[in-house]
Amino acid sequence: MIQLKTILCVDVDSAIVESLVETLGQSYQVKTADTADTVLSIMAAQTVDLAIFGCLIGTGELETLLKSCHNAQPFCKVILIGDSSIQLKDKAFTVHGFCQKPVDTQALLSTIHSLVNDRNTAVFLDRMTDQSVKYSLTKDEDPDSHKQYARFLETFKVGVCLADEEGVVEYVNKKGCELFGVQTGEKLLGVPLSSLFRIDKDRELHFLKKYVKREWTPQPLVMIRPDGSDMATQANVTFSESNPPRVVTIFFAP
Repeated sequence: MIQLKTILCVDVDSAIVESLVETLGQSYQVKTADTADTVLSIMAAQTVDLAIFGCLIGTGELETLLKSCHNAQPFCKVILIGDSSIQLKDKAFTVHGFCQKPVDTQALLSTIHSLVNDRNTAVFLDRMTDQSVKYSLTKDEDPDSHKQYARFLETFKVGVCLADEEGVVEYVNKKGCELFGVQTGEKLLGVPLSSLFRIDKDRELHFLKKYVKREWTPQPLVMIRPDGSDMATQANVTFSESNPPRVVTIFFAP
Protein backbone atom coordinates (compact mmCIF):
# COMPACT_ATOMS: atom_id res chain seq x y z
CA MET A 1 0.00 0.00 0.00
CA ILE A 2 1.29 3.45 -0.94
CA GLN A 3 1.74 5.73 2.07
CA LEU A 4 0.04 9.05 1.35
CA LYS A 5 1.86 12.17 2.47
CA THR A 6 0.13 14.13 5.20
CA ILE A 7 -0.93 17.78 5.02
CA LEU A 8 -2.04 19.39 8.28
CA CYS A 9 -4.29 22.46 8.09
CA VAL A 10 -4.16 24.58 11.25
CA ASP A 11 -6.72 27.32 11.83
CA VAL A 12 -7.38 27.43 8.10
CA ASP A 13 -10.68 28.79 6.79
CA SER A 14 -13.16 25.91 6.34
CA ALA A 15 -13.83 26.78 2.69
CA ILE A 16 -10.12 26.49 1.88
CA VAL A 17 -9.87 23.18 3.77
CA GLU A 18 -12.88 21.79 1.88
CA SER A 19 -11.28 22.82 -1.41
CA LEU A 20 -7.98 21.18 -0.42
CA VAL A 21 -9.68 17.96 0.68
CA GLU A 22 -11.70 17.84 -2.54
CA THR A 23 -8.68 18.52 -4.75
CA LEU A 24 -5.93 16.68 -2.88
CA GLY A 25 -7.88 13.92 -1.15
CA GLN A 26 -6.78 11.28 -3.64
CA SER A 27 -3.11 12.22 -3.45
CA TYR A 28 -2.59 13.29 0.16
CA GLN A 29 -3.98 12.67 3.61
CA VAL A 30 -5.46 16.00 4.74
CA LYS A 31 -5.90 16.56 8.48
CA THR A 32 -7.21 19.57 10.35
CA ALA A 33 -6.55 21.10 13.78
CA ASP A 34 -7.78 24.23 15.51
CA THR A 35 -5.79 24.13 18.77
CA ALA A 36 -2.10 23.93 19.56
CA ASP A 37 -2.66 20.77 21.60
CA THR A 38 -4.32 19.04 18.65
CA VAL A 39 -1.47 20.07 16.32
CA LEU A 40 1.22 18.71 18.61
CA SER A 41 -0.81 15.56 19.29
CA ILE A 42 -1.03 14.83 15.56
CA MET A 43 2.69 15.51 15.10
CA ALA A 44 3.53 13.19 17.97
CA ALA A 45 1.48 10.41 16.39
CA GLN A 46 2.58 10.55 12.76
CA THR A 47 4.82 12.23 10.22
CA VAL A 48 3.44 15.49 8.85
CA ASP A 49 5.00 16.46 5.52
CA LEU A 50 3.44 19.92 5.24
CA ALA A 51 1.61 22.17 7.70
CA ILE A 52 -0.56 25.08 6.54
CA PHE A 53 -1.25 27.74 9.16
CA GLY A 54 -4.21 30.07 8.69
CA CYS A 55 -2.71 32.68 11.04
CA LEU A 56 -5.99 33.27 12.87
CA ILE A 57 -4.15 33.41 16.20
CA GLY A 58 -1.87 36.21 17.40
CA THR A 59 1.66 36.49 16.02
CA GLY A 60 3.26 35.63 19.37
CA GLU A 61 1.15 32.50 19.78
CA LEU A 62 1.84 31.58 16.15
CA GLU A 63 5.61 31.85 16.63
CA THR A 64 5.44 29.70 19.76
CA LEU A 65 3.40 27.05 17.92
CA LEU A 66 5.68 27.10 14.86
CA LYS A 67 8.73 26.65 17.08
CA SER A 68 7.08 23.72 18.89
CA CYS A 69 6.19 22.13 15.55
CA HIS A 70 9.75 22.58 14.32
CA ASN A 71 11.11 20.94 17.46
CA ALA A 72 8.69 18.03 17.03
CA GLN A 73 9.27 17.57 13.29
CA PRO A 74 12.16 19.71 11.98
CA PHE A 75 11.67 18.62 8.36
CA CYS A 76 7.97 19.42 8.16
CA LYS A 77 7.51 22.21 5.61
CA VAL A 78 5.36 25.23 6.52
CA ILE A 79 3.02 27.50 4.56
CA LEU A 80 1.45 30.58 6.14
CA ILE A 81 -1.84 32.06 4.96
CA GLY A 82 -2.19 35.67 6.03
CA ASP A 83 -1.60 39.31 5.15
CA SER A 84 1.48 41.49 4.91
CA SER A 85 1.15 42.55 8.55
CA ILE A 86 2.55 39.21 9.76
CA GLN A 87 6.08 39.77 11.03
CA LEU A 88 7.80 36.73 12.51
CA LYS A 89 10.91 37.58 14.51
CA ASP A 90 11.96 34.10 15.65
CA LYS A 91 14.53 32.53 13.29
CA ALA A 92 14.46 29.11 14.95
CA PHE A 93 12.22 27.77 12.18
CA THR A 94 11.75 28.22 8.43
CA VAL A 95 8.60 29.29 6.60
CA HIS A 96 8.70 27.69 3.16
CA GLY A 97 5.72 29.41 1.55
CA PHE A 98 3.36 32.34 2.10
CA CYS A 99 -0.09 32.95 0.60
CA GLN A 100 -1.80 36.31 0.82
CA LYS A 101 -5.48 36.65 1.66
CA PRO A 102 -7.79 36.26 -0.17
CA VAL A 103 -6.24 32.93 -1.08
CA ASP A 104 -5.66 31.98 -4.70
CA THR A 105 -6.46 28.27 -4.37
CA GLN A 106 -4.61 27.31 -7.55
CA ALA A 107 -1.48 29.15 -6.41
CA LEU A 108 -1.74 27.42 -3.03
CA LEU A 109 -2.09 24.02 -4.71
CA SER A 110 0.95 24.74 -6.88
CA THR A 111 2.98 25.65 -3.78
CA ILE A 112 1.84 22.49 -2.01
CA HIS A 113 2.78 20.23 -4.93
CA SER A 114 6.17 21.91 -5.19
CA LEU A 115 6.98 21.52 -1.49
CA VAL A 116 5.87 17.93 -1.00
CA ASN A 117 6.98 16.56 -4.36
CA ASP A 118 9.53 13.78 -4.02
CA ARG A 119 12.99 14.94 -5.03
CA ASN A 120 15.61 12.27 -5.02
CA THR A 121 19.34 12.84 -5.55
CA ALA A 122 19.82 9.57 -7.42
CA VAL A 123 16.94 10.39 -9.76
CA PHE A 124 18.33 13.88 -10.33
CA LEU A 125 21.80 12.55 -11.19
CA ASP A 126 20.32 9.95 -13.51
CA ARG A 127 18.29 12.64 -15.25
CA MET A 128 21.36 14.81 -15.63
CA THR A 129 23.24 11.82 -17.01
CA ASP A 130 20.45 11.11 -19.48
CA GLN A 131 20.59 14.71 -20.68
CA SER A 132 24.38 14.49 -21.08
CA VAL A 133 24.05 11.29 -23.09
CA LYS A 134 21.23 12.72 -25.19
CA TYR A 135 23.12 15.84 -26.23
CA SER A 136 26.78 14.83 -26.01
CA LEU A 137 27.25 11.10 -26.54
CA THR A 138 28.94 10.00 -29.73
CA LYS A 139 29.45 6.47 -30.98
CA ASP A 140 33.02 6.49 -29.63
CA GLU A 141 32.13 7.55 -26.08
CA ASP A 142 31.41 5.37 -23.09
CA PRO A 143 28.06 6.19 -21.41
CA ASP A 144 29.62 5.36 -18.03
CA SER A 145 31.96 8.33 -18.38
CA HIS A 146 28.93 10.64 -18.26
CA LYS A 147 27.65 8.93 -15.14
CA GLN A 148 31.03 9.49 -13.52
CA TYR A 149 30.98 13.14 -14.59
CA ALA A 150 27.47 13.64 -13.19
CA ARG A 151 28.54 12.26 -9.82
CA PHE A 152 31.63 14.44 -9.91
CA LEU A 153 29.53 17.11 -8.18
CA GLU A 154 29.69 14.93 -5.08
CA THR A 155 33.47 15.40 -4.95
CA PHE A 156 33.41 19.21 -4.98
CA LYS A 157 35.18 20.83 -2.03
CA VAL A 158 32.58 23.60 -1.98
CA GLY A 159 28.84 23.33 -1.47
CA VAL A 160 26.74 23.07 -4.63
CA CYS A 161 23.00 23.78 -4.61
CA LEU A 162 20.94 23.43 -7.79
CA ALA A 163 17.37 24.63 -8.34
CA ASP A 164 14.81 23.87 -11.02
CA GLU A 165 13.06 26.39 -13.27
CA GLU A 166 10.67 27.31 -10.46
CA GLY A 167 13.48 28.15 -8.03
CA VAL A 168 12.89 24.97 -6.02
CA VAL A 169 15.94 23.12 -4.68
CA GLU A 170 16.45 19.76 -6.36
CA TYR A 171 20.05 18.89 -5.46
CA VAL A 172 22.65 19.64 -2.77
CA ASN A 173 26.02 17.91 -2.90
CA LYS A 174 27.86 16.16 -0.07
CA LYS A 175 29.89 19.22 0.96
CA GLY A 176 26.75 21.37 0.90
CA CYS A 177 25.00 18.93 3.22
CA GLU A 178 27.98 19.12 5.58
CA LEU A 179 27.74 22.92 5.67
CA PHE A 180 23.99 22.76 6.30
CA GLY A 181 24.61 20.31 9.14
CA VAL A 182 22.63 17.40 7.69
CA GLN A 183 23.71 13.93 6.63
CA THR A 184 21.67 13.71 3.44
CA GLY A 185 20.54 16.19 0.83
CA GLU A 186 17.05 14.71 0.83
CA LYS A 187 16.33 16.83 3.91
CA LEU A 188 16.94 20.04 1.94
CA LEU A 189 15.12 19.26 -1.29
CA GLY A 190 11.80 20.58 -2.52
CA VAL A 191 11.99 23.99 -0.83
CA PRO A 192 12.50 27.45 -2.37
CA LEU A 193 16.08 28.68 -2.57
CA SER A 194 15.04 31.52 -0.28
CA SER A 195 14.50 28.93 2.47
CA LEU A 196 18.19 27.99 2.36
CA PHE A 197 19.84 31.29 1.40
CA ARG A 198 19.10 34.93 2.25
CA ILE A 199 18.97 35.98 -1.39
CA ASP A 200 16.34 38.68 -1.85
CA LYS A 201 15.73 40.56 -5.11
CA ASP A 202 18.49 43.11 -4.49
CA ARG A 203 21.04 40.41 -3.67
CA GLU A 204 19.94 38.37 -6.68
CA LEU A 205 20.39 41.40 -8.94
CA HIS A 206 23.89 41.92 -7.52
CA PHE A 207 24.85 38.36 -8.42
CA LEU A 208 23.20 38.62 -11.83
CA LYS A 209 25.29 41.68 -12.75
CA LYS A 210 28.44 39.77 -11.82
CA TYR A 211 27.29 36.71 -13.75
CA VAL A 212 26.60 38.72 -16.91
CA LYS A 213 30.11 40.22 -16.70
CA ARG A 214 31.55 36.76 -15.93
CA GLU A 215 33.13 38.08 -12.73
CA TRP A 216 33.78 35.07 -10.53
CA THR A 217 35.11 36.64 -7.33
CA PRO A 218 32.99 35.03 -4.55
CA GLN A 219 30.58 37.36 -2.78
CA PRO A 220 29.05 37.18 0.72
CA LEU A 221 25.83 35.18 0.96
CA VAL A 222 24.14 34.01 4.16
CA MET A 223 22.83 30.45 4.26
CA ILE A 224 20.00 29.33 6.57
CA ARG A 225 20.60 26.01 8.31
CA PRO A 226 17.71 23.66 9.25
CA ASP A 227 18.24 24.49 12.93
CA GLY A 228 17.38 28.13 12.14
CA SER A 229 20.91 29.48 12.51
CA ASP A 230 22.59 31.66 9.90
CA MET A 231 26.00 30.89 8.44
CA ALA A 232 28.10 33.37 6.44
CA THR A 233 29.49 32.02 3.17
CA GLN A 234 31.27 33.24 0.08
CA ALA A 235 29.31 32.30 -3.02
CA ASN A 236 29.10 32.37 -6.79
CA VAL A 237 25.71 32.19 -8.48
CA THR A 238 24.78 31.13 -12.01
CA PHE A 239 21.56 31.91 -13.86
CA SER A 240 19.35 30.35 -16.51
CA GLU A 241 19.10 31.72 -20.03
CA SER A 242 15.37 32.32 -19.58
CA ASN A 243 13.66 35.71 -19.48
CA PRO A 244 13.78 36.76 -16.73
CA PRO A 245 16.95 34.90 -15.69
CA ARG A 246 16.53 32.56 -12.71
CA VAL A 247 19.08 31.37 -10.17
CA VAL A 248 19.97 27.79 -11.04
CA THR A 249 23.20 27.11 -9.15
CA ILE A 250 24.83 28.39 -5.98
CA PHE A 251 28.43 27.47 -5.19
CA PHE A 252 29.18 28.29 -1.54
CA ALA A 253 31.88 27.87 1.08
CA PRO A 254 32.68 29.40 4.52
